[in-house]
Amino acid sequence: MLLAAYDMPDGDTRTVATARWTLAKPCMARLGFTGLKHLATDPAPAWPQRPAQAGVYAAVLYASDDFRYGVQDPKQAARYGYQAVRFEEERRHPQRKWTLAEYLALTGEFCGNDPRTVHGHRIPRRGCLGAAERTIYGIDPLDHKDPVWDLKTKSLQQGMREPGWKRADRAWSACMRDAGYHYATPGDAETGDDRRRQELTERLTGARHDGDRPTPRGGHPARPAPRVRVGGGPRTSSTGP
Repeated sequence: MLLAAYDMPDGDTRTVATARWTLAKPCMARLGFTGLKHLATDPAPAWPQRPAQAGVYAAVLYASDDFRYGVQDPKQAARYGYQAVRFEEERRHPQRKWTLAEYLALTGEFCGNDPRTVHGHRIPRRGCLGAAERTIYGIDPLDHKDPVWDLKTKSLQQGMREPGWKRADRAWSACMRDAGYHYATPGDAETGDDRRRQELTERLTGARHDGDRPTPRGGHPARPAPRVRVGGGPRTSSTGP
């Protein structure tokens, strides 16, 4: 994809992730979380998720250029269903459990009556991770539009409107329907209501699927039938950058 030349290479992305957490650790120590001084940052932890017992559920969106056009590898699909992006992200960036106080101090993502202070210290805007990003970039990335990401999104949306793309989706959906699965598009198989229910159950019970183990066989709606053209087939006919 032409836009890749203007995006941050994977190696630089990993460097930034390590730097973000390296800078966040002393910030957390100043807020009273001295036990995080020696937090391992290689690989960098995943972005913190709000603890389920806190009474608020936040969905997590996984995106990757490697899966821009869906799951293309049949072996990968058989192993992970349509959750390959999620499992790959969790493999690269292990998720750890945080207390509510730690989560708020790291992210500054408050909800309702969440405390804005911890251990008598005010949590910085967007938390210690947000403060780290301002140090790295010189700005707060969330306050500015990323032109590369914006163009990638627009080009993908443009491609989805192409007749060829829609035909591929219909063919994929018919094939899945023959196998007993009812989705209009591969995207629905990735982020449908059943996916949200599955993730909510995992968050509430603390159970996480092992990304190094095959996807469960029994009743797993994301697993494509062997004859399905995974991900709707290559969609290189879409226009845009």
